[in-house]
Amino acid sequence: MGRCGDNDLVVLGWVHFHTRNEGLADELGGVTRYIQWGPRGNPFVAVLRYLVQFAMTMVVLVRDRPRRVVCMVPPFPALMACLLYGGLARAAVVGDVHTYPLVGSTWRPFLPFTAWLLRRSRGAVVTNEANAAILRRRDVHTLVLDDTPALRDGRDSQDPAGGRQIVVPASFDSDEPILEIIGAARLHPDMHVVITGRDTAGVLVDVDMPPNVEVTGFVPRSSYEELLAGADVVCALTTLDNCMQQAGYEAMAWGRPLVTSNTYELRSYFGEAARYASPRAASIGAAWADALAARDDLHAKMVALGRSKAAARPGEIAALRELLGLG
Repeated sequence: MGRCGDNDLVVLGWVHFHTRNEGLADELGGVTRYIQWGPRGNPFVAVLRYLVQFAMTMVVLVRDRPRRVVCMVPPFPALMACLLYGGLARAAVVGDVHTYPLVGSTWRPFLPFTAWLLRRSRGAVVTNEANAAILRRRDVHTLVLDDTPALRDGRDSQDPAGGRQIVVPASFDSDEPILEIIGAARLHPDMHVVITGRDTAGVLVDVDMPPNVEVTGFVPRSSYEELLAGADVVCALTTLDNCMQQAGYEAMAWGRPLVTSNTYELRSYFGEAARYASPRAASIGAAWADALAARDDLHAKMVALGRSKAAARPGEIAALRELLGLG
């Protein structure tokens, strides 16, 4: 990794990779930095991992010397490290706050402290108005900023072969109804269901996997994008309200038909360009079948939605640039 110049910006996250971080760095003219050490495990392991990653973050930021930092939250210790650096280097810090710290069971108890930290930054960005309202009630200056509509070459083409491959990008977090997705696959043995991602939580231990389900584990970015580009349907589900879906943005980028959760925020964003399901096997399977039957219409609507979101993007980024103090 190269050193940033004195005027540069870092988008930082305690994850292996995140397309939102990549998109923001590209749009703002900055670089991404990912800080990861050690395995995920029990709370005692997490404390040690966070201590090490805190130190690693300080080393990276002191080396890079950015004047502006966008920090992915959760976890809030990452924001603590960025604010410490910001205070020492007089750098602007903004928190890119995902849904989990606001409504997820693991991080919600820390919301008062997270908001306290954010009030000591330039402010926060979130993906929807419902999440913005949560932070604004705690006096955090907050902007709404969707993911980058990084439209991909070839999204205008729809494969006429009429396949039946369902791609499920998964993180195996507690809000993802993975077992219900597998149940939906059992109900539809004619569909090929591909589930990506690391099962670090052991969700699939002792699961009797149907033959039409393929669990890939982690796949390189190039292979992952090939899966998305060739998907007949992308499936992105959550049991949380007010939670946008990274895989939904990626389906839009590739112009793929999408099945996502039947929540207000997701319906508001994707509208008629998606099909919606509750986190139950029967509902998921029915939405897959509906999406496959309407694939041409959904493809056209998803391509049009991507163009609309891309057209609105410059104004959204201008507001974030102003928050960061970028000219």
